[in-house]
Amino acid sequence: MGGGASFRARAKKRAEESRKAYEARERKKPDEAEPLLYLCTFEIYHEGLAGYRVQVIRLSDLFIPSDTPITIFGPKSQAPKSNSTEVLRQVAFLDGEHVPGHMGFGVLGSRIVLAGGWFLNPWMRHKPKPTYVLETDQSVEPNPRFISTRGTPNPKPPYMIPELEPEKPRPWMREIDGKLYALSGDDMGYAAFEVFDPKTDHVWAPLPKLPIRKLPIGIDGLSLSSCAVVGTKILVTLTLDSRVGVVEILCFDVAHPERSWTTLEEPPWWQFHSVFPDFYNEVLVLDLEDDDCEKLLFTYDFEYCQIRVSSMKLSNEGEPKCIQPLDEIDLPDEFKNLDDFLATSYSCAHLGGRRVCFSFVHLLTLLVFTFEFSYSTSGIFSVKALGHRLFEYYSNEELRSIDLGGCFVL
Repeated sequence: MGGGASFRARAKKRAEESRKAYEARERKKPDEAEPLLYLCTFEIYHEGLAGYRVQVIRLSDLFIPSDTPITIFGPKSQAPKSNSTEVLRQVAFLDGEHVPGHMGFGVLGSRIVLAGGWFLNPWMRHKPKPTYVLETDQSVEPNPRFISTRGTPNPKPPYMIPELEPEKPRPWMREIDGKLYALSGDDMGYAAFEVFDPKTDHVWAPLPKLPIRKLPIGIDGLSLSSCAVVGTKILVTLTLDSRVGVVEILCFDVAHPERSWTTLEEPPWWQFHSVFPDFYNEVLVLDLEDDDCEKLLFTYDFEYCQIRVSSMKLSNEGEPKCIQPLDEIDLPDEFKNLDDFLATSYSCAHLGGRRVCFSFVHLLTLLVFTFEFSYSTSGIFSVKALGHRLFEYYSNEELRSIDLGGCFVL
């Protein structure tokens, strides 16, 4: 057996062992189990192979300060087993020559969707790029694993999510009212906006195009500054080449799919810059219980290593009309004290109530920080740290890079 074949055989065996251990733990859970935080990563290995890993951690395990890094022994590792499985547990792992790189993660109901991408090997560019689905509800799928409709005989209806074609690296995907929306770009810089409705059809239906001819496309996907969902509206921000530091805000209301994108009135750039401080940032939008016309926005500033919080005031039509900075949240010292700390990617999630989680990747280390906030009607914002965790990947020189594809509470 060649080196590559034996390598994949060992990986498959370890993935199967991890899956069985996970199933045994899940069977012991009480009927009213607490939600789980799913951490999804895109990994590049030796010889350009792509891998996708989904791991879970119980929310109660997030609210414990822990300065001691826990080593993650992935299925590609030759290291002995670690007790980290009691804290961070692997649910599924996907790799192989048939798996594209730079796919995007999304959620549809209880399913994690992996779609789009392109092959890192140029000789594979013409190959189909299947969509994979991971069912997290064990009452529906007792054996959680990535399932592809391509090559799967008689796939179940929940897995009938079509492919995103042609090459669409790192599509932005969000579920709104039971439909999955995808915004992506091809290698020529043209944007595609599509929707998948599992109740009516089994295709990605095209939606109105963005009112610009071309978009900046990097090797890892569509280089939008941010995409965010506010109610039924999708907001997209773009920088304007002609005016440094100024952005354009585009809006699409999914409640009226027959309408086109609109351009919103531009807030002062110094206010908007505080909400989207970098061209690639992810934004978490949270509702306030006592005010339908105000949202809180959370994002990360790579330059200053801070979480930035802002208030967004909405018009009666639900469109942003004013964005004001509220506060900056420092990361735990244990994160910043790492050698040459620099987060290369991050993702954020709402944990319920007023609790928020930010996850980061620094080199081959996964960091998770949770906090609880308070916000008064007078505009006073404060934060209480709840816990933080550090997980170090053991790569055995096979793992080259890690990128956070998303974190979801399911």
